[in-house]
Amino acid sequence: MLVGLIFLSYELEYISTRLFVTIIDDYWPVALILVGVGFIINSIIQRRSTNGPVSSKELQHHP
Repeated sequence: MLVGLIFLSYELEYISTRLFVTIIDDYWPVALILVGVGFIINSIIQRRSTNGPVSSKELQHHP
């Protein structure tokens, strides 16, 4: 029973690993594009958050 469970979990791990590798082999350009888009969105959000306080400080200095 226990050996069967260990074998089953090993098989599932092997299958999921093979599936993962297959997905990476087939769709790595898509993953790369998604990472790039996420990076661009993140940099835009960071720029907006840094520009926000600066503009409010400038408004305070120049009423």
